[in-house]
Amino acid sequence: MGSALSRRLSSADKAEIQAESGFSMRRLDYLFDMYESLRKTNGVLHSKDLLHCPTLAGHPLSDVILERGLNHSKGFRQLIHILEPFQRQSPVERKLLALLRLYDNNADDKLTSDECFELLLRLPCTRQQFHAMRRKLNQLLLEKAKECARQLLRQQEAQKREQKSPKKSPKKSPSKFDVEENEDLISTWDQIHFEDLLHITAGMDLQDSLSLRFPKASDYPTLSPPHSTH
Repeated sequence: MGSALSRRLSSADKAEIQAESGFSMRRLDYLFDMYESLRKTNGVLHSKDLLHCPTLAGHPLSDVILERGLNHSKGFRQLIHILEPFQRQSPVERKLLALLRLYDNNADDKLTSDECFELLLRLPCTRQQFHAMRRKLNQLLLEKAKECARQLLRQQEAQKREQKSPKKSPKKSPSKFDVEENEDLISTWDQIHFEDLLHITAGMDLQDSLSLRFPKASDYPTLSPPHSTH
């Protein structure tokens, strides 16, 4: 991993990345120094190497963020892009949307019940809070399944009325379009939308726990001056 931008970061580069991400210059410098230090130490930089950075090591889903979100060919700028939603000033909705997209394996901005359950397992919470979220998920899935069944029943009743009407043509076998439409409808019960995820996690205090933690300004690493050769 590592592009030309990863090996040198000009003032113009930093200003552009800062404008895109909202990270302060101090924090960009901190992350870049950590990034370059790990790259120089390990040669080729992998996602697991970045987990040694304290800011990332302290995040409960840092492994998921890096392994699923990081493009190893795009260097430091892309790292900042995937970390941007998890800044403290970003609203919790922005953080949850970013996590949904990391767990969304087919990139349709929806989760299957299995993907959603996997995400809930990783959220920082008590056992009681997890059980409450799981109950909400199960209730949502039940409601979606019932609505799917109601729509299928309405379709079947409409088809029966058409077949009984004397003005209609003789009964025809279901077309490929009809079959695909029914399959799409059936699949909707197992789709968790972003609004559903917000409902499931409502009442959870995730704003702070899903935020990146940076050292205090006085704790930021500084470069030591070169030693005298006298």
